[in-house]
Amino acid sequence: MNKELEAADKALKPLIRFTEKTPGAVARITERLTKLLGKRAYRQEVEVWLHPDPAKRIQPRFGKGLLLLQAGRDVMPKKGDV
Repeated sequence: MNKELEAADKALKPLIRFTEKTPGAVARITERLTKLLGKRAYRQEVEVWLHPDPAKRIQPRFGKGLLLLQAGRDVMPKKGDV
């Protein structure tokens, strides 16, 4: 695995864990991503980007990847909110 993919996996790991444990998280992330993009984002697309199995995961392009991380941060509870 090259360094870019390792960095992407490291950045997405907390978001992947969050979507595995939280029902409806992918739908909420997709909704927030749609608002950030200004055009429709699809749940199936977000599910493939955040798939728990690395062999089945597809990396988003750089711009959408950054917005995906932002959408995930907006949706995930803050440390003091639990």
